Amino acid sequence: MAGCAAQARLPASYFAEDATALDPGHVSLTAVGGGGVNTTGDGGGVGARVRVGIGDAQEVGVEASQIHINAPSQECPIDGCEGNEDPNATFDVRSRSALVTYKRSFGDIALIGGLGGSEHAAVSGVQDTGADTYGDSVDGAFGFVVGRHVTKLLEIYGGSRATFAVPVGANNSPNASVVIGLTGAMGLATDLGDHVQLFTEAGALAVMDGNDVWFPRLDADAVVGLKLKL
Repeated sequence: MAGCAAQARLPASYFAEDATALDPGHVSLTAVGGGGVNTTGDGGGVGARVRVGIGDAQEVGVEASQIHINAPSQECPIDGCEGNEDPNATFDVRSRSALVTYKRSFGDIALIGGLGGSEHAAVSGVQDTGADTYGDSVDGAFGFVVGRHVTKLLEIYGGSRATFAVPVGANNSPNASVVIGLTGAMGLATDLGDHVQLFTEAGALAVMDGNDVWFPRLDADAVVGLKLKL
């Protein structure tokens, strides 16, 4: 995710998994890193996920991420810059999120959902006084992923996921609002052995908040991840 402080309320936007589910009692550990860019900023971060198979093609687990976003700052007034004001100023926002997740596989397609929370804050730079620069949220995500093997060791997958963040508590910036995101991504999964998979993935993210309902912001995102299956 990249480019807007309000986006920091959303959980990280990636799949780094195919449609298959773990066998009962088996555990997977996934670590990812990636970045995003749009016309107004950029960002990058890391994430991790732990899942366990519970039978009937189902998994439950926990995932967490930390992201840094470089967002534009509206330091100058609408009528232009004066003095030492910088029309190209930016500021950095740090975001942390965690979700409890559930996955249900139906062969080549799986449904994935999660519920949790996030907190974010501006940490450096020239802050935009009109931006949603700090606060806490309840987060949720729901989507699907489809996978198909093209060779014995190589699988192509793709999916879409809707995410949302609702501000909670008193510790929120004055411009806090509900944020909605819609992700579409495609990737490749390669087996590096009996217990390790490598994921490479790229996609797009559209984000809307209370100030941009009719004009969603668009990002391009990419991640790389490793999955250890035990």
